[in-house]
Amino acid sequence: RNTMYTGAREALMNIVKHAAAKNVWIDVRCVDSEVVLAIEDDGIGFDARTAATRENTNGSGFGLTNLRERMNHLGAKFEIESAVGKGTRLTLTAPTAPHSHEERKEL
Repeated sequence: RNTMYTGAREALMNIVKHAAAKNVWIDVRCVDSEVVLAIEDDGIGFDARTAATRENTNGSGFGLTNLRERMNHLGAKFEIESAVGKGTRLTLTAPTAPHSHEERKEL
């Protein structure tokens, strides 16, 4: 749960700082046994193909690099789609945690 929250927070902070977006859309769904979080903006976008290289050479984008690494460590998926002038869409997909019997309470 914390990783999805942190991912949403990081994405929204990046939008505020860098995207110059007028609109942001957030979609959270449970699909089969996964939680899918998608955040999309209509901002200035960037060249997603070169972002990884830029992140490693000048230190920018650490938040997204860190998030990508955390998601991979958890066996979750991190996808980012963007193009200059076309906005950005970040999708995080993580398995749902099984609920223990103690968490289920009868009302």
